[in-house]
This record gives sequence, C-alpha cells and structure tokens, in this order.
Amino acid sequence: MVRVLFIAGGGRSGSTILHNVLGQIDGFTAVGELRYIWGRGVLNNQLCGCGQRFADCPFWTDVLARAYGGIDAAFAREMLAFTESHRIHDLPLAAFAVTRRRQLQRLAVYRERLGKLYEAIQTVSGCRVVVDSSKNPAYGYLLREVSGVDPYFVHFVRDSPPVAHSWGKRKDFEPGVPMARKSPTASALQWLARNATAELFLPRHPARRMRLRYEDVMQHPRRHVESIMRWLGEDDAGLPFDSEHEASLLHANHSVFGNAVRFQRGRVTLRRDDSWREQMASRDRRLVEALTAPLRLRYGYLWHTSLREPVENS
Repeated sequence: MVRVLFIAGGGRSGSTILHNVLGQIDGFTAVGELRYIWGRGVLNNQLCGCGQRFADCPFWTDVLARAYGGIDAAFAREMLAFTESHRIHDLPLAAFAVTRRRQLQRLAVYRERLGKLYEAIQTVSGCRVVVDSSKNPAYGYLLREVSGVDPYFVHFVRDSPPVAHSWGKRKDFEPGVPMARKSPTASALQWLARNATAELFLPRHPARRMRLRYEDVMQHPRRHVESIMRWLGEDDAGLPFDSEHEASLLHANHSVFGNAVRFQRGRVTLRRDDSWREQMASRDRRLVEALTAPLRLRYGYLWHTSLREPVENS
C-alpha cells in the first residue's frame, strides 16, 4: 500500500508552504498537484519543482516508465479527459449507491492507472509517504477507490477574504505562465464549493482526516507539522525546522504543478500574510464575508479570538 497524504481545500490557501516543508522530511516525497500531471506536465511540458522541464526531469521520466512503460500524448490526453470528467459538481451523485457505482465503473481504468502512478512514485523515490497537494475534493474522493493507495487527508482552510484578495492579484505558476484570476464573487463561491465538498465527501473519522487552518499553522508552524507527524505515526521523522518559524528547504521537490512558491529553496520564514487587511477593498471584503458566512462560522473565523487555538480535527 502506498501511503498518500492528500492536502484538500481551496486554491490560494497557502497549502504550498505546508507541501514544501513536508517534502523535506526524510521518507516523504512531495509531488505537488498531481491531478494536473497530464495536462500541465506531459502535454504542456511546464517546469517541475526541481527547475527542469517536465520532459527533462529524470524523476518523472523514471516514474512514467515504471508505471506505464512510458507514455505518449494520446495516453496523456485520455488521462486528462478522465480527470476532467470527474469534477466537484459530480460529487453529489456519489451520495446514492446506484449512481456512485456507475461513476466508479466508468472510471475503473482511470483508477487502475492512478494506482500504478502512485506505486511508481513510491518505488522511484523510496519514500514512505507521498504528499499530493491536488486539493480538489473530487480527486481526493477518487483516491479512496484506488487500489493500492492508503490515503490520509489534511483539509487545509484559509479564511475567505484573504483567499479572494489573493485570487485578484497577478501571480505566475512559473515565469511567463500567469495563474488565473477570479472576482470576489467567483472566489467566494469556489471557496464554499471546495470546503463544503471536502467536509461532505472526504472521510470524517479523525484517524483519516485532519483539519488545519492556515492562520493557526502560520502562528505555530513547527508545532502543527509535529502534530501531523504524530497523526501519521511518523513521530521519529526529522523535521526541517531551525526554530518555530524558520525552516530549511535544502533539496528540490518534484512538484508537478502549483504556484511559484514550490520553487523556494534555502532558509524560509513561515509567517502569516495579513497584507490583505490594508489592500483589499472593504466592499469586496464584505461581499465575500457575507457569501461565505456559514462555513466561516464553522471554522471559527467570525471571532478573531478563536485564532489562538488550533483546529486540528473534524
């Protein structure tokens, strides 16, 4: 069985920082948003987290050779079509036995091939845990049905106004490849959809799912990474922290996709980014807060004092 630590939640949540730190731990391999390997990696040949083009990265060349004997564009397009055919709006059908069975049957080939991919990642890297930051709950849901994969889920949440502010800023995946931008309304609705489906369709048992807030993790990053290690039974794993807020990112990860933070190296300081408080228009903030109020209440964001205590389990 391949142990997979899947980071679930919305985009612009700060999860790449957590992904980078976890990827430095001995026995862990961080592969970024693996859901996008077929389009962004194989077909578009974008940069791997190691800095090389995907097609030139020896790690991914070896992984794909072991998993499938190598692949061509037709194979990648077929896998991309499978990936895009199961989105968040398809998850409600999983609540009914008949439609759930049909979904899984339709995706049987896809699920079998995904199992081979994760197995090859473990074999090539020699890791105990694969860190997948795909975030999309629909993809995470399917991992529970992939033979040979033993998934654990970190539901990573950030408050909706700073997420909306981040979606409005220009950022790049890599130099010259801009990330999509969203309006406050679109960002708020995606925040609701991602987090609500993570709550409803990912495992609820605390042995399988941990919920963490970006704000708490950035307040005590080392402490929260230690809590993840205890939860996984990896208490003896050495952590890359020099202090509570300083981590050393000494070796490259092979993040197949994600924002430019995945390229960070050297000593980094982990602190909460609160610049949105001065930069975000008050009308946009009020709109986002109103649209996302029910889940903000659930996550303790309606009272600032609640940020003092971590929320680790569902």
